[in-house]
Amino acid sequence: MNLKMKKKTKPKKRWQITFCLLTFTVLLFNSCKKNDDIPSNCGCDSSIVFTILESDEQQGFLYINTANNNENIPPYNYGIYFTEPNCDNCVHTFFVCNNDFLNNLEIPNYPGVKVQFSGKAKKVCQGIWAPGDYTYNYITLTSIKIK
Repeated sequence: MNLKMKKKTKPKKRWQITFCLLTFTVLLFNSCKKNDDIPSNCGCDSSIVFTILESDEQQGFLYINTANNNENIPPYNYGIYFTEPNCDNCVHTFFVCNNDFLNNLEIPNYPGVKVQFSGKAKKVCQGIWAPGDYTYNYITLTSIKIK
């Protein structure tokens, strides 16, 4: 009868295994932080991605959003969109952050009213499924005029 004897784990090897398990556990729990702990790099309170200046004389269509039931797009009250010249499918949409800036305007539903606007664009937090030549941003308006 040939019985194989189990080798005893050396103390050094036990220590390495314990260290690896402890490190894995610490990393696992540290990766589960609350969303409140992570600084926001998107949304209305985030840093500016680009600016549309008043001198750009950017025109688009301002509308009130009456249906916030599209899970693909974040909820918003007012939007502005425009298409690029020579590209009918290049649509840029902005979700207005400072709704109170629009208090004195009469704003219709989509397709909206033609406006000239300027403001500070910010990144949208959620990924939006759309054609590749569509863009979405938040905007803090600095000026707006009905055309």
